[in-house]
Amino acid sequence: MRRIVLLVPVVVVLVVSVVFALSFHGNRSPTMNAVHVSIIPGAGSFATGYDPDNITVVIGVNNTVIWTNNDNEAHTVTASDGSFDSGNMNAGASFAYTFTTPGTYTYICTYHPWMHGYVTVIHP
Repeated sequence: MRRIVLLVPVVVVLVVSVVFALSFHGNRSPTMNAVHVSIIPGAGSFATGYDPDNITVVIGVNNTVIWTNNDNEAHTVTASDGSFDSGNMNAGASFAYTFTTPGTYTYICTYHPWMHGYVTVIHP
């Protein structure tokens, strides 16, 4: 019985340490320095619809991009080269993609093909 009583504080410290470590690691996730792009309200009526529509990211620094649909209509974020595709994004939905290869990526909304954007990916 005494061993159990002595082990309880040790277990509590271990659990708290693991939870803290996971929380800290979670705060350092790739999305921490992500670049955010908004699909603006009324996007289906505008020439671009993405804000900003032309961004540059650096591999290992901020190479995750998060698109959020702030419009009332469904939209997509679809790469012209097929490298990424959000699928249907209803109002309020988000899509994240981490770029790992340098280059320039053009994307459109398949529902509104006049909506387009560019991501330029560079090495540090």
